[in-house]
This record gives sequence, structure tokens and C-alpha cells, in this order.
Amino acid sequence: MYVDRKEGFIGFGLKKDEFVTDCSEIDDIIAFRKDGKFMVTRIADKVFVGKNIIHVGVWKRGDERTTYHLIYVDGGSGKAYAKRFNVTSITRDKEYDLTKGDKESKVLYFAAHPNGESERVEIQLTPGSSARNKVFDFYFEELAIKGRNAGGNIVTRYPVRKVTQMEVGKSTLGAQKYWYDDVSGRINKDERGIYLGSFDTGDQLLTIFSTGEYEISEIDPSGKVEMKDLLYAGKFKPKAAISAVYFEGEKQWTMVKRFLIETTTTGQRFKFITEHKDSRLYFASP
Repeated sequence: MYVDRKEGFIGFGLKKDEFVTDCSEIDDIIAFRKDGKFMVTRIADKVFVGKNIIHVGVWKRGDERTTYHLIYVDGGSGKAYAKRFNVTSITRDKEYDLTKGDKESKVLYFAAHPNGESERVEIQLTPGSSARNKVFDFYFEELAIKGRNAGGNIVTRYPVRKVTQMEVGKSTLGAQKYWYDDVSGRINKDERGIYLGSFDTGDQLLTIFSTGEYEISEIDPSGKVEMKDLLYAGKFKPKAAISAVYFEGEKQWTMVKRFLIETTTTGQRFKFITEHKDSRLYFASP
């Protein structure tokens, strides 16, 4: 999926524009705009969802984990409001307003968190503001997660110059369990296939392959586990030793080893048996 944020188009045919994510041809897409409105539509070659898009992603009906953080200025009063909400059900292609409805309202800050993560932002007021404290922190986890129609809580009555994300913390909803389909490799929460583990914010996925390689990656709830040559897939535990049995090609010996993974690079495979053409891995597991 690609997006043209300024002109307001999304689709899989906009290959000259910004790439967002992989998705299927039957996925629903949610798009939020600078004016505080959003809509959900079916992905297509090219779809108009409104100009000045600030966030776009795949939307799943009934998703109570993905949590959106919003700070907007109300055009009528000039006050800044913050809200924390889910979008679990909608009417497709209908426009929804997340503000109090004034046409001059606009978004000051927006973030989407797939597992209800906590978040701290810094609020900077305008230099000419009469407020005594012109820079202060705001903690989204102190807000209850409500429906999209909630107006939000007042952040400040003074004009806001800038909102900056300072820190994203652990999930406020707790860890989430994932499985992967042992045929397609598709990651799911439906208890379909092989259990991967319970993942919280920051937890990573470990995959080990019969080529004698391992890879650490971020868990992608809508992604896949690479099935070719796969021996093991599960939650990465840095202090858990990997036990391996492999054939060493040069000496023609079967070897046993235990080791800790000390690399931190994600999305890259690392070899842990010899490079000889006859070397091959029999077994490996934490």
C-alpha cells in the first residue's frame, strides 16, 4: 500500500508515492487527516480519502488492541484536548469527526500504537502565551481508553506551539499471545498453528533456520514467519542459551554447541555453524 498524503490518495497502484505496508487486496484501510477526521475504506488501485493524511494503516474490525493517541485544538474555544481511543466498528466509506465539530479544529499530535502502549509527549506553548509554565510533559496512559466520539480531556487553554513524542513505554493492556500458521507462516491471534509466545512492547521474534542461521526481528501482527528452511520460531529471550546439533563439513564430525545470541541487529541473518559447503544443521532450540 502506498499513500499520497498531501493530495489524499491511498492504494496499491501509487508506486511513485510513499510506501506504507504490505496488505492483501481485500483489506480495509483506515486513514486519519489533519482536520481531525478519518474514514475506513477498502484498498484498491487508487482511492481518495481526503487531503492532508497524517496516518494510514490496515484496519481490522473488532480490534481492541490498536490504540490511537490524539491531541487537537478545538476551533471554537482554542483549547487543546487529548483523547485515547479505539476504532472497533465503522460504516465503510463514512467520514467520522474526532474533534468537537468546529470546522477550524485541527490535529496537533497523532500516534497509533498496536498494543495500547503508554506514551509521554512534551507540550510547548507559544512564546507569547501568558501561561507560567510554557513547556510541560503529558502522559497518555493517564487517560482512559474511550470511544472515538469522546471529546477528550483538556490539555491546556493556551495556544500550543509544538507537541513532541518523548517516550513510548510498555503496553497498558498487557502482553499478547501470537501463533503462526505452519503452512502459510501467517502470524495470528486466533490460536491457529504453532504458538510463538506472549509478546509485550519491545519483545522480539527469534527464528532459526536449517541453513545454520538465526534472525531476530520485530513481531508484526499482520506479518508472516519465513517458512523456508525454518527449524524454530518463538519469542526471543536474550538470556536463554541456544542448543544446536550440526554436522561440521570440513572435519566430517557431528558437533554439539550451546551459545548465547549477542547480536542486537534486527532483520538480518547470522550464521552460527561453519561456512563449509557440507556443514548442515540438524537441530537447534532455546
